[in-house]
Amino acid sequence: MLNRLLLFVMAACLGTLFLKMELPIPYLLGGIFAAVACKIAGSPVTWPKNWRELGLLVAGSPVTWPKN
Repeated sequence: MLNRLLLFVMAACLGTLFLKMELPIPYLLGGIFAAVACKIAGSPVTWPKNWRELGLLVAGSPVTWPKN
Protein backbone atom coordinates (compact mmCIF):
# COMPACT_ATOMS: atom_id res chain seq x y z
CA MET A 1 0.00 0.00 0.00
CA LEU A 2 2.86 2.37 0.79
CA ASN A 3 4.38 1.82 -2.66
CA ARG A 4 1.08 2.82 -4.28
CA LEU A 5 0.83 5.93 -2.14
CA LEU A 6 4.40 6.97 -2.94
CA LEU A 7 3.80 6.34 -6.64
CA PHE A 8 0.65 8.48 -6.51
CA VAL A 9 2.49 11.31 -4.74
CA MET A 10 5.36 11.11 -7.22
CA ALA A 11 2.91 11.17 -10.14
CA ALA A 12 1.12 14.20 -8.69
CA CYS A 13 4.41 16.06 -8.19
CA LEU A 14 5.54 15.28 -11.74
CA GLY A 15 2.12 16.31 -13.04
CA THR A 16 2.39 19.63 -11.25
CA LEU A 17 5.87 20.14 -12.69
CA PHE A 18 4.60 19.34 -16.20
CA LEU A 19 1.68 21.73 -15.64
CA LYS A 20 4.09 24.54 -14.77
CA MET A 21 6.05 23.66 -17.92
CA GLU A 22 2.75 24.07 -19.82
CA LEU A 23 2.89 20.59 -21.35
CA PRO A 24 -0.34 19.00 -22.61
CA ILE A 25 -2.08 16.44 -20.36
CA PRO A 26 0.37 17.05 -17.51
CA TYR A 27 -1.12 14.74 -14.89
CA LEU A 28 -1.46 11.84 -17.30
CA LEU A 29 2.17 12.31 -18.31
CA GLY A 30 3.15 12.57 -14.63
CA GLY A 31 1.58 9.19 -13.93
CA ILE A 32 3.22 7.60 -16.94
CA PHE A 33 6.67 8.97 -16.09
CA ALA A 34 6.32 7.97 -12.43
CA ALA A 35 5.32 4.41 -13.37
CA VAL A 36 8.19 4.11 -15.85
CA ALA A 37 10.66 5.41 -13.26
CA CYS A 38 9.46 2.83 -10.72
CA LYS A 39 9.68 0.01 -13.26
CA ILE A 40 13.23 1.05 -14.25
CA ALA A 41 14.21 1.21 -10.57
CA GLY A 42 12.87 -2.33 -10.11
CA SER A 43 10.06 -1.48 -7.70
CA PRO A 44 7.24 -4.05 -7.97
CA VAL A 45 4.26 -1.70 -8.04
CA THR A 46 0.94 -3.19 -9.16
CA TRP A 47 -2.61 -1.88 -9.09
CA PRO A 48 -5.82 -3.83 -8.52
CA LYS A 49 -7.68 -4.63 -11.76
CA ASN A 50 -10.64 -2.38 -10.83
CA TRP A 51 -8.32 0.60 -10.32
CA ARG A 52 -6.63 0.02 -13.69
CA GLU A 53 -9.99 -0.13 -15.46
CA LEU A 54 -11.16 3.04 -13.71
CA GLY A 55 -7.94 4.81 -14.74
CA LEU A 56 -8.46 3.82 -18.36
CA LEU A 57 -12.02 5.09 -18.20
CA VAL A 58 -10.94 8.44 -16.75
CA ALA A 59 -8.05 8.81 -19.20
CA GLY A 60 -10.19 7.94 -22.21
CA SER A 61 -13.28 9.98 -21.33
CA PRO A 62 -12.01 13.42 -22.46
CA VAL A 63 -10.97 11.92 -25.79
CA THR A 64 -14.52 10.78 -26.54
CA TRP A 65 -16.43 13.83 -25.28
CA PRO A 66 -18.13 15.81 -28.05
CA LYS A 67 -16.74 19.28 -28.73
CA ASN A 68 -19.05 22.27 -28.60
